[in-house]
Amino acid sequence: MIDGTTLVGSVVVRREGAGSAVAALGCLLLLACNEPRSDAPNGRAPDTPGIQRDPGPATQTDSLHYRLSLRDGQQVAEMMVTFRNPTADTVYFIHCNGATPVQLQVPLEEPWVSVWTSEQDACFSPPIAVPPSDSLRRRVLLFDGFKPGDSQMPLPVVPATYRLVWAGLVRKSTSSAPVGDPLPLEQRTSNPFLLSGGRP
Repeated sequence: MIDGTTLVGSVVVRREGAGSAVAALGCLLLLACNEPRSDAPNGRAPDTPGIQRDPGPATQTDSLHYRLSLRDGQQVAEMMVTFRNPTADTVYFIHCNGATPVQLQVPLEEPWVSVWTSEQDACFSPPIAVPPSDSLRRRVLLFDGFKPGDSQMPLPVVPATYRLVWAGLVRKSTSSAPVGDPLPLEQRTSNPFLLSGGRP
């Protein structure tokens, strides 16, 4: 087991064309009703019977249900995730001072649609190596940098089902080049989970 921390810095919503992501958010708004309530700490909420854990993905979340909460005036959700290297080769997490790029996707189309992408400083820290069959546990802070009422990005649509995607998980292509080809998408995604809002 390798321990680490992913501190996702300022974030942006990536509008990937005028179609898929915007349409996905519109559809999710129609589904956002009967929001679950919870008193669980640290953004984690009790697992709900409406969503079942998928043990297949290489990345597993520590809960099936997270909620947004206000922290220093920002609306965020904190989660712990564990990646287990399913390949026969060492893989690498690209990061900047511990910040690893991630995405959120929603299951409105096949394949899933990306609706949010993190953004961090443009530096290159030594990659974190994960040998075959070894694991890396990371803390991910979703929507860090977002403030309610911020005109640059819409409110996260909740409650809704999401999955996490590692955007900086690669194979090392040569001994001198730290950046390699991304792993296949199916090896960079997490199990689906529910994201809901906190108490008003």
